[in-house]
Amino acid sequence: MEAPYRWHMDESDGKSTLIGARGKSGFYTITVSDIEYEDNVRAAEVCPVNIIKVEKTNK
Repeated sequence: MEAPYRWHMDESDGKSTLIGARGKSGFYTITVSDIEYEDNVRAAEVCPVNIIKVEKTNK
């Protein structure tokens, strides 16, 4: 429910997909704006399996 423009939840299995992400070895990443950062922090906080990691970079 948090950041729905960045996350899509599959109704059939309940898994989420990170929209616009690049994947490598099963890890998916994306660079977002400061505004999107806060929304994605909230998404990580409510993730029931604690699989979302959000970190700020100096880029």
